Parts: sequence; C-alpha cells; structure tokens
Amino acid sequence: MKKVLIAAALATYALSAQAADTLVAQAQFQVTMRIEPTCSVSADAPLNFGSFTTEARNLQSSTTISVKCSKDTQYQVGLLPSNNNNQGAGDMKQTGDSANKVAYQLRQTVEPEGAVWGDTPDRRVTGTGDSTSKQHTVYATAPTADAKPGDYTDTVTVNVYF
Repeated sequence: MKKVLIAAALATYALSAQAADTLVAQAQFQVTMRIEPTCSVSADAPLNFGSFTTEARNLQSSTTISVKCSKDTQYQVGLLPSNNNNQGAGDMKQTGDSANKVAYQLRQTVEPEGAVWGDTPDRRVTGTGDSTSKQHTVYATAPTADAKPGDYTDTVTVNVYF
C-alpha cells in the first residue's frame, strides 16, 4: 500500500509540474529605430576664371561640389553669392579695393546662356541620395574682364536642402 501511495504522489507531482510548465504568461515589445535623413556637402576646388586682359569677353569657368545624402533622400542644392543674390548673379571684388567689381553668373550648364543656378526652388539643382558622394559641376560666366587690373574674389555659399 505504501508503494501505491508513493507512486500516486509521484504521478500527481509529475502532472502538476508538467501543468505548471505549460502555463505561460506572455508579453511583447517592439524593437524600433528611426533613421534620420542626412546630407553633407563639400566644395572640391575654387572656381577660378584664370588670368585675362581687360579686353577679354564671355569668360567661362567651372568647379565641382560633392553632395552625399542618405539613401532615397531627395535634396536640392542652392548657390548663393556673397551679395545674397538668390538668382546666382555675383560680384567678385578687387582685393584691397572692394569698390571695383567683376560680375559673374552661376549656371547649371556649360553654355553661356545656360540655366541659372541660384538659391530659389526653381534655380536649384536636385538629386536623390544613395549614400555615396555625387558630383555636381558648377559653371560660371563673366561677360567681361573690363575692370581695374588686380585680383578679384567672391565667396559662394552652397546650401543643401533635404
């Protein structure tokens, strides 16, 4: 009889242990992340028209800028000369005498009458990021070098909107 009671007790214990293992309380949680769009820009080299005499006309030059944006990020590149002309029309000022100026126009294409590159939505260059650097060529035209001899400079700000 003792053996039967022990066997019954063990069977009851085994069933209760098994039943306890099958009861499960559950909860869930989410794993989340937000990836923010990002862009960076660099100007690779100065836009240098070179050296000319005062008789020179219809001068052209170019440089490149690099834009790197995260995957599938839409962006616009605007160019703003130091005179804040959002149509991309700038003035290079003579070093030491800023009253002397040489006008220039930033452009999206190489043609002297090519599309203007400025800093309004209709004057910006657009692109889509793919996490690699994309090169954009900036062209510039200057109608004349008819100014006081010397060195002329200006600074253009590159704005990337995304």
